[in-house]
Amino acid sequence: NVSENAITSLAMSDLDKLTYLGCWNNQLTELPLAECPNLERLLANDNQLAVVDFSPVKKIVYAKMQNNPFTSVNLNGCAALTYLSLDTSADAHGEGCLRAERDDKQNVIGPRRFYLSGLPQTSLELDLSGLWDADYNEPVTGVIVIGCTKLTSLDVSKFTEMTYLNAAKNALTAIDLSANTALEQVILNDNKLSAISVKGLEKLALLNIVGMGATMTNIDLEGVTTVLEELYIVSAKDNSIKWAKNGNGTLTISG
Repeated sequence: NVSENAITSLAMSDLDKLTYLGCWNNQLTELPLAECPNLERLLANDNQLAVVDFSPVKKIVYAKMQNNPFTSVNLNGCAALTYLSLDTSADAHGEGCLRAERDDKQNVIGPRRFYLSGLPQTSLELDLSGLWDADYNEPVTGVIVIGCTKLTSLDVSKFTEMTYLNAAKNALTAIDLSANTALEQVILNDNKLSAISVKGLEKLALLNIVGMGATMTNIDLEGVTTVLEELYIVSAKDNSIKWAKNGNGTLTISG
């Protein structure tokens, strides 16, 4: 444990047997986790880490990483991970970022999803491939990143297994979903998008882009019109929008 020492770097060579590392409340800008492949528990909150990369530590089970200015999160292959905290949002059930889907009475009704809210970051890249929900014995395929009012860029292109994305109430100006062909539900309401393309997302059943107002000028639905069941575009505050569905599956919107 080297916590609360104001250290700026860690020398971690020859620590291949290390299973626990406590280094919270320092000034660390990086963690050489490749030097400790057997790490299971990590407490590195309150540092200056821009990258959270657990891909070298496949055995990681528990990690506290909140209060770091991270812009990249790589959890590729971390199937043993059961608890991770990255933000300081309310967590009534002690689940951190891996939160079960619940109904209005807080009963569990679905598998865990990766959840972040209220981040101060302007950009974020996520690779969550290989996360596992042991309760449901299936991979984690849902992502929720909401209420980050400064977040203009979200890169989820590496998480190709993702089936559910809720990135509502951020400040996104663009998002590329072309690599996320497994997506079934996309919720992007109340952002600052001027255009959205879900071309080729052949499993997409729900798309919510309400609340863009006059900023939204084009929606490309090519290749999804036969499976799309729910499309939400307008709201009371942007009721001046007019839209027309063309024969090629493209919606052109004008105010």
